[in-house]
Amino acid sequence: MENSNIVKQAIDYIRNESYKSDMTIDDVAANAGFSTNYFNSIFAAHTGFNVMEYVRFIRLKNAAMLLLKTNREVLDIALECGYEAHESFTRAFKRQYGNTPNEYRKKKSRAMFFEDFCNETVGARMIHEFPQLKSAR
Repeated sequence: MENSNIVKQAIDYIRNESYKSDMTIDDVAANAGFSTNYFNSIFAAHTGFNVMEYVRFIRLKNAAMLLLKTNREVLDIALECGYEAHESFTRAFKRQYGNTPNEYRKKKSRAMFFEDFCNETVGARMIHEFPQLKSAR
């Protein structure tokens, strides 16, 4: 099977299983049928993320959508998205989105940001690494 198909299957696996707080790179690599180091390098070459960065990115993207679309408690969202503690979720969320979950939620009427439309590959990595690119006006 071609590497891009393997990466696509791994992305699907991560999207479907990202809520599991105990997900590891070994789980994803084993699901793909490769050793951890080799698979991580294939994944990074195709997506711009290493495997666990991508898992974190997807968890937080899911959390951001829940924050905007529901009124659920932040802790409930954190737990559903694979985080075991409010504090670690808030730190990771602020690193990725520049706001705490509560601040992010309050901006429901904000101007749309590029990350709201960006896919989870190299474009998303660019936004993650260069937050000044977020405004798409």
